[in-house]
Amino acid sequence: MVAAVERKSGLVCLGPIPRVGALETLRRTTAILRRERHPIHTITADNGCEFHSYKRLEQRLDSTVYFATPHHAWERATNENTNGLLRQYLPKRTCLRDLTQHQCNAIAARLNHRPRLRLGFRTPHEVYHNLPVPPRPWVAPCGKLFGSCPREQPKAYRSGTREYFK
Repeated sequence: MVAAVERKSGLVCLGPIPRVGALETLRRTTAILRRERHPIHTITADNGCEFHSYKRLEQRLDSTVYFATPHHAWERATNENTNGLLRQYLPKRTCLRDLTQHQCNAIAARLNHRPRLRLGFRTPHEVYHNLPVPPRPWVAPCGKLFGSCPREQPKAYRSGTREYFK
């Protein structure tokens, strides 16, 4: 499976590949990224053999491909976080051979419509498409959940009176 993640919003695009190889990865990555409405400037790829044809990917998308230093997972934090989120839907030892594009789209939609703390509880879909923020009553104006932000607690809660809990 090929996973492309937009760094600023965290928007995920997924696509199945029949087997891991440079040509299959090139085709699927190109197909996924050409659908995007924003231009792709840079790509940070894994160091595996599936990205051996990165020069052709750069030419097809008019972008630059970077590789992280081996064994430096902190250089690929967005990728590592996304892999953890994907594991909620595709646990280890899940056979990805029979994964369809429809299933990949369903997983991506679930991830892209899931509020994120780092986005102020906006979804990656809302941030990427610059949509207006819908009201979320459980989020304080400072972007934290109510109860976790000392600046935005209700007066009765702050003063210690029990009237707030009645």
